[in-house]
This record gives sequence, C-alpha cells and structure tokens, in this order.
Amino acid sequence: MKQRIMAVLFTCFIATFVAASVRADNSYQDSIDMEESKVNEKEEKLNEIQSLLGGLNDSKNNLDEYLGDLKDSYSAISLYMEDLQLEIEEKQKQIEDINAELEKAKTEKTEQYEAMKLRIKYMYESGDTSYIEVLFSDASLSEILNRVEYTAELLEYDRSKLEEYEQLLTYIEASRIELTKEMEDLNTLLSDQKERQAEMSSMMSDAAENIRNKENEIDEAESKAEQLALEIQAGKDTIEELKEEESRRIAESIRQSIEQASREAAGLTDATTETFTYNPDDEDLMRLAAILYCEARGEPYEGILAVGTVVMNRVADPRFPNTIEEVIMSPNQFSPVASGLYAIAYAKGANETCIKAAKEVLYDGVRTGDWLYFRTVNNIIQGTVIGNHVFYYR
Repeated sequence: MKQRIMAVLFTCFIATFVAASVRADNSYQDSIDMEESKVNEKEEKLNEIQSLLGGLNDSKNNLDEYLGDLKDSYSAISLYMEDLQLEIEEKQKQIEDINAELEKAKTEKTEQYEAMKLRIKYMYESGDTSYIEVLFSDASLSEILNRVEYTAELLEYDRSKLEEYEQLLTYIEASRIELTKEMEDLNTLLSDQKERQAEMSSMMSDAAENIRNKENEIDEAESKAEQLALEIQAGKDTIEELKEEESRRIAESIRQSIEQASREAAGLTDATTETFTYNPDDEDLMRLAAILYCEARGEPYEGILAVGTVVMNRVADPRFPNTIEEVIMSPNQFSPVASGLYAIAYAKGANETCIKAAKEVLYDGVRTGDWLYFRTVNNIIQGTVIGNHVFYYR
C-alpha cells in the first residue's frame, strides 16, 4: 500500500514538474499572442472598411437618386422641346398662310386699282360730250339722273374697295409681323431649351461617371473586406491549431516524462532504444501503407517516405507504443483514424506507390530523418518542409 502511494505521489510530482517545464516554454503562447494581435489589427481594419463601405453605398445611392432626377428633368425638357417644335411648325404654317393671303390681297388691290384707273380714263376720254348728248337726247330726266348717279356710285365703289384692300393689307401685315415675332420667340425658347438639354446631358454624364467611380471604390473595398475576412478566419484557424498543438505537446510531454520516469524506476535506460529491433507481423505492411495513403497521397515520394519514417521512429522511441498498429491507433495522433478514412483504406488496400514506400521503410530500414511529428505547413511550426507537410522532432 505504501509503495502504491509513493508511486502516485511520484507520478503527480513528475506531472507537475513537466507541466511547469511546459509552461516555462512560451514559444507557442508567444505565437498565439502574435497571431491574436494580427487578427485584432485585421478586425479593426475590417471594421474601418465596413464603415467606409457604408459611406460609399450612401454616396452611391444619393448619386443614383440625383441621376434619376436629372433623367426626369431631361425627359421633361425633351417633351417640352417637342411641344415647342410642334408650335413652331404650326406657327410656320400660319406665317406661310398669312403671306399667301397678303400676296392675294396685294394682287386684288392692284387689280381693283387698275380697273378704277381704266374707268376714270374712260370717263375723262369721253369728256363732257356724253353728258351733253344725254342732256339733248330724248332721254327723260330720270334716265339722265340715273346715269349720273350710276357713275358717281361706281367711283365711290372703287374708292371704297381700295380703302378696304388697304385696311386688309395693313391688318395682314400686322398679323404677319406678330406671327414672325412669335416665331422668333419660339425659336429663342427652343434654343434655350437645347442649351439646357445639353447642360443636363453633361450633368448626367458626370453623375454616371461619379457612380461608376463609386462602384469601383465599393468593389475595391468589398474585395479588401473579403480578403481581410479570409485572413482573419485563417488567423483564427492558426490560433486554434497552435492551441491544439500546445495542448498536444503538453499532454505528450507529460506522458513521455511519466513513461520515462516509470522506465527509470523499473531499472530501464534509454540504451534499450539503441538495440531496438522491430519484427513486423503479416498485417504491418498494409497498416503502414494505409496510413501513408491517408496522410500523404498526392505528396511527393519523399514526403510519403517521411510519413513512414515518423511512424517507425515512434515505434522505436520508448515514449511511444512499440508496434505499428498501436502507434497508428494512439488517440489524437492521426486524424484519418478518427475520421474513419484509415479503416476504409486499410480494408480496400493502398495504392502501389504507398505500398512501395511502406516496404522500403518497413523492410529496408529507410529513415529520412529523426522526426517524431508532422503536420500541414502553417508557417509557424519550424522543421523540414516536404511538399505540404512540415516534419519536426518536438
């Protein structure tokens, strides 16, 4: 009973000592702190970019609204110009009609004037003879009076007609002048609207260009935000990997120290490892080939050999189990075991390349390094990089 208590106390002492020594090694914690600092900086930048994106989107929305107003104004001006053009065409037709009416009135006035001159000429050429003849003729007094009255009425008619034509010409000319003035006003107004339309078109072009610039700025900011988000997630993943690696290293160090202490207490020494010889059983080749397939398929051949080297180095190291099966199946050591991929590969059999590498490692004694661990390259753990893996001792 006393020996058992002493063993427990000794084990607790070793565990406490190892834990203290592990805590004394701050390399992992320093790496974690550095990664967390980087993540915090990137999150601050991401917040700044997201704030900037909010402002850019607000500016773009305002520009979109402004451009919409410009388009509405442009459309209104275009419709107004169409109405003006119709008015101008109508006014032009009125001017053409009034000009035709003016020419007609001038012609009628001239004709009336010429007719009047002919009649006056005829009367003057006839002289007083016609009147004398009428007086000494057998015509009655009423006939004589009628003839004189007719001549007077004819002259009055000519004079009245000429006055009517003159008034008509004056009215038509005034109307033509008024229509011409209205036509000029319409053309001036149309010209002003064309200038406004051109100015509006330029403003629309500028607004569209500003919108395109804002869209480019938004795309650039979104791209940066997306990249930062990816980097932040990658940093968080790295932190988790570091924490897992630190926990694994602590647990492994404790386990190895306890096993070493137990071996020393049992009178065993490290010299035992120097004479260690492994005798594989019938299934070891397939087991080793299966774990090589799961962990290193697609890697260069050197990388496959390196994974096999890690397995066999663990088998030979007294701090690890001393069979291939036990090394592979150790908890939290090879992820394909936990995921079930190893069992599938072992049942189906590995490819020829992995079987060839397993034979070299298992039967020919090929060892390409003294590594005990490997993992995916993360630019944090230092070691020998082969393909996508980094191999290291501890």
